Amino acid sequence: MGHFSAQAMELTAAKEGGVVDRINSNEECFEAEGNIVEDIKEMQGWFRSFSCNWQRREGNKVVHELAQFGTRSAGFFTWIEEEPLWLTPFLSADLEANG
Repeated sequence: MGHFSAQAMELTAAKEGGVVDRINSNEECFEAEGNIVEDIKEMQGWFRSFSCNWQRREGNKVVHELAQFGTRSAGFFTWIEEEPLWLTPFLSADLEANG
């Protein structure tokens, strides 16, 4: 898989015809991020329901914090039924931002 900075992927996702549109398209993606897009399309079949939408950063704090946690942490973490306490404020902020 290619290596893209978070900022590069965010910019690509936000612009017209970005990553979200490519994921939702039935056409194969030959852009630089195409291998990631095609992997996501393949994995869609693993779920009963799948939806891909672009979300403003203000409503996406949980994803940002989890990504930051992943870059700082070594090891494997699993949370079942309850989120880690440090994530609760971000969940609340996302719920408020997304109405």
